Amino acid sequence: MSMGNVRSAPIEENECQIGEQFDLGKWSITLDSYQLDSAIHISDPELEYDFDAEEGKCFLELQLTVTNNDNTERLFIDEYSGRSPVIELFYDDEYAYKYESNGITSTKKFQYLNWSPLATESGSMTFYLPLQILDSENSIVLKMKQGNSIASIKLR
Repeated sequence: MSMGNVRSAPIEENECQIGEQFDLGKWSITLDSYQLDSAIHISDPELEYDFDAEEGKCFLELQLTVTNNDNTERLFIDEYSGRSPVIELFYDDEYAYKYESNGITSTKKFQYLNWSPLATESGSMTFYLPLQILDSENSIVLKMKQGNSIASIKLR
């Protein structure tokens, strides 16, 4: 007995711009801005702090606005359920850096708390990268993937 050809849905990749809202799964996301530097300052309602990168490292900080469009509570960054977007940076079209929950965020809700339906949060997510990326002119592309949808934003 043959099951025939099983087809998966095609991957949809959308090129987006900084400041442009896009939908990804049950989320609406806007990359408001980004900063690439050897130090970052984070201002949280509970405290403010500065981070200096270790020697040979730098930070890429993303400022995001995110809305939960689901009809149930959800975590935005939830590595265990598979329901949250995969967030990666691609440097020089060759090197991939995946955002992990041990990254720095200015908003606890981005990682630790369930969001109510239709809740919107703004905050930052920060990647820890090799210093040569800071000093280079090579491309950096942010990709967010959920299911068969990919949003791609060229940072430089």
